[in-house]
Amino acid sequence: MQLKVIGLNHRTAPLDIREKVTIPEDSLRDANNLYHQAVKSKETMILSTCNRIETYFFEQEGNWDEEITLRFLCDFGKADIPDLSRYTYTLRGKEAVSHLLRVASGLDSMVVGEAQITGQLKSAHRIAREEGTAKKELNRLMSYTLFTAKKVRTETSLSELSVSVSSVAVELARKIFEDLSSRNVLLVGAGKMSRLAARGFVSAGVEGLSVVNRTLETALLFSDELGGRAFGYESLQKCLVSSDIVIVSTGAREHILTRPMMEKIIRERKNQPLFIIDITVPRNVEPAVNSIDGIFLYDIDSLVSVINEHMESRHEEAGRAEEIIRDHLEGFLEYTRQMSLGPVVRALRHKVEEILLEELEAQRDKIPPEEYERMKELMFRTVNRLSHPLIQEIKSSAEDFPELLQNQEHLEGLVREAFRLREKE
Repeated sequence: MQLKVIGLNHRTAPLDIREKVTIPEDSLRDANNLYHQAVKSKETMILSTCNRIETYFFEQEGNWDEEITLRFLCDFGKADIPDLSRYTYTLRGKEAVSHLLRVASGLDSMVVGEAQITGQLKSAHRIAREEGTAKKELNRLMSYTLFTAKKVRTETSLSELSVSVSSVAVELARKIFEDLSSRNVLLVGAGKMSRLAARGFVSAGVEGLSVVNRTLETALLFSDELGGRAFGYESLQKCLVSSDIVIVSTGAREHILTRPMMEKIIRERKNQPLFIIDITVPRNVEPAVNSIDGIFLYDIDSLVSVINEHMESRHEEAGRAEEIIRDHLEGFLEYTRQMSLGPVVRALRHKVEEILLEELEAQRDKIPPEEYERMKELMFRTVNRLSHPLIQEIKSSAEDFPELLQNQEHLEGLVREAFRLREKE
């Protein structure tokens, strides 16, 4: 078995594709179980964020897992994407492990170095572990992955230089309005992303901060923590009319701000410009809103240009992080090779012991009992001395030809044939 990853992300798929197949957090448990049944792998895990959806599993020979995965993503998300394969990637073995290490360390993120992905991976693994779809192999791999991600954070300053999508949204607003202190900022949604954005606006000197949330109590807790005013959804349109900048980040799966609604808002504002940044996937603002005169809409992919301006200062640290990952990747693969050789080594030792015991037993009637026990002890010491160079030779061959480890039964067969070991008749 070898690790396999099938997925799509912000590099391979546009936002209008990603939002159709993303799996909300409250559905991830069900999705994980259904996918596990569909792909028929011993261990599976699904990672779903605003910028990627990936399935991790151990490949079974003969499974049509790519076709199954693409159909699953479309069916679960109720998406009709005739050629989803155009946007997906498939990685196996060493490539798959390397990809996972880079994802966990923030090197494959839209914002390089962001730490949020590590928490999302932990959550995905926790769900898979609790549902029993992640067992020995995935648990071992994830433990090593999170250890590597921690090394990247502690041994480089990548995370110190990184920014979140929320902070990029604040910077974009700063580019639009030189002075944010006199602007009214509205946050639609009171989740983690909104909190991060709110902290950024407060740091930038914004005093006119408002939050609208479906649950007023949550909005009040938000305003108590970060300042500003709190409103329920019934006040949304009124708040939109009086705001200059709107950050939208809710858990809704539909458009909260629609074109007809925003056409009415812009008229009430007397065509005064309104800047909206939608940092959700699926999008909460209907894309057609951007065609309304006086409204400037940015979605999560629109933030890329701002993000790229941060890249120069992170190139050197990203290079150091890549070196750490390469070292840890080789360490994990070597560890895996050693673990995979365990059954082969045990089979070899068992066979050698079996042959010697048969020979000793055949002479039992001719050997005094006390001599028999002494010879038996001597035999086991001899097995150890014989086994060691043979085992070292197997390990050396496995390092030269690691593809042998992909089929353990085949490797055992080669070992038995090489040393003329036969099963007992």
